[in-house]
Amino acid sequence: MESLHEAAFIIFSGFNQRALIAFCRVLTKYKIPYFIIALSETDPIMLTEYKAHVAAVRKRTELVQSDLEEQIQVVRERYSYPKYYILPSSEALNRHLLKYRSRLEQLGVHVPLVREELYQKISDKYAFGELCAHYGIKVPEEVEVTDNTAFPVIVKPKTYFTRDGRVCSPIFVYSRRELVEFFDQGFHAEDFYVQQYIDGESYYLLYHISKNGECLSFSQKNLIQQGGGKSIIAAIPSDLHNQEISRTFERMLVQEGFNGLIMFEIRSNGDSYYVIEANPRLWGPSQFAVDCNVPLFEAFIQDLGFKFHREPSALNMNATYFWMGGLVNSLEKVVYHGISPETFLSDIAKFLPYEIYLRPDTWRLSLLEFRSTCE
Repeated sequence: MESLHEAAFIIFSGFNQRALIAFCRVLTKYKIPYFIIALSETDPIMLTEYKAHVAAVRKRTELVQSDLEEQIQVVRERYSYPKYYILPSSEALNRHLLKYRSRLEQLGVHVPLVREELYQKISDKYAFGELCAHYGIKVPEEVEVTDNTAFPVIVKPKTYFTRDGRVCSPIFVYSRRELVEFFDQGFHAEDFYVQQYIDGESYYLLYHISKNGECLSFSQKNLIQQGGGKSIIAAIPSDLHNQEISRTFERMLVQEGFNGLIMFEIRSNGDSYYVIEANPRLWGPSQFAVDCNVPLFEAFIQDLGFKFHREPSALNMNATYFWMGGLVNSLEKVVYHGISPETFLSDIAKFLPYEIYLRPDTWRLSLLEFRSTCE
């Protein structure tokens, strides 16, 4: 087991920032050493109290291995920890880290992710759908677009990289014309597949699976989301993780040999649950689990060997999740799941105390988001 004096975290900032902030709050609480490599001098992390942990700044905003190694070396020369763990924060970063894992380990830097083959099996959209089908987990039906197709539909990339090296997010398509326009951008039809759109309640199922197969789970019901299936804006606790569907996911993860943090996006149409995708990494509204006293991050940190004392805490089922900047920056394109705008506004008093950035360590980020909205 590592002591606090034998290992530390390296955090690459600049992407998935809300999740990074949540993780930094946990590291700070337990006095676990960590060093941030900022994306640039204008990285929003510089507006937070965590600026004090910035040990290096990247020279390139793209993921260039020589630049990453140069900044890692800056950290290693300034601080004398024999082992470092890179926080698996964003999809692009994780894919890059897995590609260079052996090289990083030679530098004493470890990537706390499963083997690359399993990571891709879970994170690649099409392969993940096949995996779920194998375990009897429902996924949205794949459809062939015809004159009789009911829109909207979701166009998904089969793999993270298309054959020409591009990265594409799932696209909501509302008409046959929009579909034609999408492929007119030069994409290969063979790189994509089309799924039905599931209109219903939205959930996240959250897990940490330890190296010995122990499962810690939680779930949230998503109330407001940015359009196009983007970031969650507001959520409340759910009991989905106590239902049989959660046990099925746990069995799948353990049998496949997965360990670490993972989130599943789930939709329910009233009769069935459908899994939309999986993120085997930090997820945007990670702060919600922290505020609910669910020790997912603590379990992940301890599974790496860090020793610290954690007092057992009762679940805070009164906590909520709210990202005001995500709401005000996309007011005309938000989606409400099982709640009306009027109901949310009447209940906003219970969401505001948990706004992710309106806190002593990050209040300047809220001002930045509001300023960008007004400009």
